[in-house]
Amino acid sequence: MPTLLLQDAPAVREHITIARELDLLLSRASVQAPRSPFLANSDLCSAINKIITQISLVSDTEIIYQVKGTPYSLPSEVESNLLRIGQ
Repeated sequence: MPTLLLQDAPAVREHITIARELDLLLSRASVQAPRSPFLANSDLCSAINKIITQISLVSDTEIIYQVKGTPYSLPSEVESNLLRIGQ
């Protein structure tokens, strides 16, 4: 074991505790993160179109999608989840 661990075990425990707390805070922040950047300034249809365009630029995949009816806004959480599913 490194000498520091043996000499200053309380300080090591404190650093580990701080690291765990920081990890928990970062995890919570990612769950509560604002809308996807794709949805920040556009609707769900436009966001999906942007993702399809990006995928098409880096692969030989052809993606075809169709919107039927008149698009309308959904709750933010629903749009974010649908976009993630699309990704």
